[in-house]
Amino acid sequence: MDELVLHRRTPAAAAAAAVFLAALGALLVAAGVLQVLDGWPEALLAVFPFTMGGAFLALGAAGVKARGLPHEYALTPHGVRLSRGTDTFLLPASALREFTLTHRPLPRTPILRAPRPMYLLGVRIDPSAAAALPAHIARLAVRDRPGELRLTAIGGRTRATVPVEDVRDFVRRHDLAAWPAAPGHT
Repeated sequence: MDELVLHRRTPAAAAAAAVFLAALGALLVAAGVLQVLDGWPEALLAVFPFTMGGAFLALGAAGVKARGLPHEYALTPHGVRLSRGTDTFLLPASALREFTLTHRPLPRTPILRAPRPMYLLGVRIDPSAAAALPAHIARLAVRDRPGELRLTAIGGRTRATVPVEDVRDFVRRHDLAAWPAAPGHT
């Protein structure tokens, strides 16, 4: 079957990553507490482990929160397939109106800016289809834009993301929905 997998994560790997990040964060916070208890000069050095530990704990919490989202996003000739475990939901092509590309926030420093930009792929759907979405898919809805779902990141130069050109070609080849006419993406 012809399909383009946009994102796939296994629940076990996601849970292991969340536990690892939380454990690393707790270890760094504990190191910061030990530095504070050691006295005044070392207490100033505790800022780094507290900051990094808090960041890792926040990333672990975000991983736990993302547990309820779909584990796989794929484009098929029949629409957008969103799966979580054995539960699969197909947004039919008849409900799709337009795909959207939103720039992700990139660093302002030119050295850190990626040569190929990364985008968030979204899809505008028929409002009547939006009412019938399961809860784990309704969580993808964009709050200030009714009828729009934010799917996943595409583009960039990592192996984990699908190139924008591949997604555009798939959408056009199967006539799923309109593709954005943004400059450079025609």
